[in-house]
This record gives sequence, C-alpha cells and structure tokens, in this order.
Amino acid sequence: MPAYKEFKNTRMDLSTAQVDLIITAMLNNGRNKKFVSNVRKLFNAFSEDTYKTDIEKEYRVYLTKVLAKSIIENNVDNKDEIITMTMFDGKFADKCNILIGNLRNRAITDKEVIVADELISRKLKFAAIFNISEPLTESLNRIRESNFEDFDKEVEQCESLTYQLSKTLADVRDSTAQRRNTITLNDTSEVLSDLDRIIKDSQNPSKKVRTGIQCLNLLLNGGFESGRCYCVLGVAKGWKSGFLVNSAIYAKKYNDLVTKDPEKTPIVLYLTLENTKKETEQRLLTYAMGNSAVKIKEKTKEELYLALTQAGIVNKPDDSEKTPAIMIRYAKPKSMSPNDISLLIDDLAKEGKEVVFLIVDYLKRLKADERNKEARIEYGNIADELTTLAKDKDIPVLVAMQLNREAIKMFTDSEDNFQQTLENVKKINSSNIGESIDVVQNVDCVFSVAIVQNKKRDETGNVEHTDSYLQLKMLESR
Repeated sequence: MPAYKEFKNTRMDLSTAQVDLIITAMLNNGRNKKFVSNVRKLFNAFSEDTYKTDIEKEYRVYLTKVLAKSIIENNVDNKDEIITMTMFDGKFADKCNILIGNLRNRAITDKEVIVADELISRKLKFAAIFNISEPLTESLNRIRESNFEDFDKEVEQCESLTYQLSKTLADVRDSTAQRRNTITLNDTSEVLSDLDRIIKDSQNPSKKVRTGIQCLNLLLNGGFESGRCYCVLGVAKGWKSGFLVNSAIYAKKYNDLVTKDPEKTPIVLYLTLENTKKETEQRLLTYAMGNSAVKIKEKTKEELYLALTQAGIVNKPDDSEKTPAIMIRYAKPKSMSPNDISLLIDDLAKEGKEVVFLIVDYLKRLKADERNKEARIEYGNIADELTTLAKDKDIPVLVAMQLNREAIKMFTDSEDNFQQTLENVKKINSSNIGESIDVVQNVDCVFSVAIVQNKKRDETGNVEHTDSYLQLKMLESR
C-alpha cells in the first residue's frame, strides 16, 4: 500500500499575483512563523512539472521556498533583516532580487495578510485530502470486496489514515487562528476591539466555574478559569474520579453557565477513559442517594430519576433546552488524544451544544498527538496539548493524574495514624507526580486531593466510627 504523506505532488495552480501577495505577506508578517511554515510546506510540495514551463512561476516558487527557509532557520521577523539574511543564487538570482526590491515597499493590509493566510491553509487542506485519497480508497475497497488478510488490521489502517488526516487539517487550521490571536498595540481599532471583548468576558458568569468547595475556590482565586488547564493529583483509589465527578455536578449546580453562542446549550463534558459509563452513572447515583448502595437497590427507576433531578444532576422535564447539562462520554483507554477531544467539541457544536467545562478522567489514559516512546515525555506532551486545548476553546480543563509510589507509601504507612497522615499529606509536592514532572510544568495549576480518615476506637481497639476529611494542597500555579 502506498505510504501516506500529508503534502506531496501538489499542483501549483497559484497565479503570479497570488504568489506576490504571499511573498509580501511573509515580508510584513515574518513574526507569524506558523504562516511561514505553512507556506514552506505548500511550496515544497508543488510538483515541478506543474510550473516548470512557466518561467515567471518557476522563479517565484524558488524565491518563496528560499525566503520561507531563511525566515524560519534564521528566526527573523523584521522585513529589513529578512531581506538582508536571504541570499539567492543560480540562474534566478537576478530575477529574485529585482522582485524582492519591487515588493519591499509594497503596502499590504491586515485583510490581505489574512487572505494570503487562508489561501495557504486551504491549499494545504486540499493537498492533505488529495494525498490520502489513494491509500484510503484502496483500503476501503479491500474491505468492501472482502479482499483482505486481516480485517482488524485493515480497519486499524483506515483509522490511522483518517486520524493523520484530521490531525493534519487541525494543524493547518491553526495558522489562521494564530493571526486572530495576535494584537498590535499601536493599532487603535484593534486595541479597542480587544478591550470590548475583555469587558464582555469579565461579565460572562462562565468565565470562572465555582468548584462547590469553598476552600478550593479560595485556592483557585474564585474557581476554574476559562483558558486554563488544572491537574488534580491523588493516590490510586484515592477519590480522584470521585473528585472529578463531583466537579462536574458542582459546575452545573452552583454556576450560571452561559455559552458564547446564545443559540447553543451549555455542556459540562465529562470524558472518562478510566471508568465505564455505567460506573460513572453509579457514582452520580451514589451522590444523589447519599452514599447508600442499599437505597439504590431498593428504589425504582422513577425514584432514582427523581433523586437525580432533585440533586441538580439531571435536568427536569420542564427545563428549557438551554439549561446547562452534564454529558458523560466513555472512551477506551488510549483511544483518544487532545486533538480528538477538540474535534469532539467541534462536533457537539454542530449539534447545538457548546462545551463550557471539560473534565478528563484521566491523563495517563489519553494518547498524545505528538507520540513519544518515553512515558515521561509522552505524559508531558499530553499535558501541554490539553493546556493548548483549554486556550484554543477558551474553557477550563480539569484532568487527574496519579501520585507516585513514594506518596502512596506515605499514606499506607500511616493510614491508622490520623495526625501522621495529615503531616504526610503536607509533605506532598510536585516531585510526587507519577512518572512526569513535565506534566506539572505544562499545565497552569496543580493541586492534590486526599481523603484522610480519623478512626475512633473503643477501649478494645474496635472502630466505633470514622470521620473522613478532604484535604487539599496547592502545589503549583501560574
């Protein structure tokens, strides 16, 4: 089967005027390295036989490739520096220097830069789709005709190709987003527009999601803030998933969640790769029924439904369609990456649902968009990608991670000594995160949760009753 490569043998069908616009945009927008990188990808992918017969196009392709390479490798963004650092040689040197001289002082508007940016993105998307069509079609035909040796491997090949395509399309889409995320502070209209957005953001009650735990709200300066990624640490079987489930409930129960698009329904998305949908539903019922499995067994489904609505977990039948809702999505471990989650959020938006808070259970069960054989780097990449997702979607993201064996040992060694357990919890720090300090460095905020139990015993040593406490500790925040 032919190997899939995102960009190759692409037809050069740009006009000379379009290429001149792209060159001018690079000269005046060298700081946008994503745009320049996309230009380089596209022009390197152009098939020579689609422009070799046109000398005007041929030397412009050469010029553009050399210019993009110079900007990236020399890391320059000032127009004069770009021109000084870029050297042309060979038969096109004179033509290139004359064209650069003509375009050097050409005026270009922000709108024209965006047009050039979107043109490159569109061409790259087309190239990616075109180049995947042959291997994907062959694989699909083998499945349709039952002409395969191993069905599972054939399906895995299809999944791999479509995953690569979706990732490539998302990567090229980021180019235009980067332009929208840039502000020139001496542009009055641009500054005023951004100040207006800041005012509207500050008035949005969904900008900070209260946690439902007063002391945690104090630690987080009001709650989970949009555009930030939070990582909660805990020991195995130490209520990490319970904390995440409760965070979803509290988000719906104690916040006036509002969407950016007034036509959409606000959604708290709980993505679990650790516990099945059934197990998560059981946790919700336990919360609603007051932590009594016996009560759940004794109730009818109508009574359980009523308990869920009274607890504020499930919407009532007469609630508006725009009433915030919790959505539980189960996925198999290692079946989703942060980019897959981003695409899921986009798909929900098409269905009229806007994710305002994302909770992921838990980090080690995700796969990285940027894979690495070393676990430490892999988990750090996932944390970085989740942080990027939080900023791209402008929502708070909460994810859990496990503490290492040393931290677990501190709990187990002192589980019958309440005061000692409290002291051990205080000793926990970012070095106790399981396998990857990079996770701490790549997220915005890290805190630990621990259930600490004080067992009251009688004179014979039997436990009369147990008091349980939730202990929280802020480890890192920026």
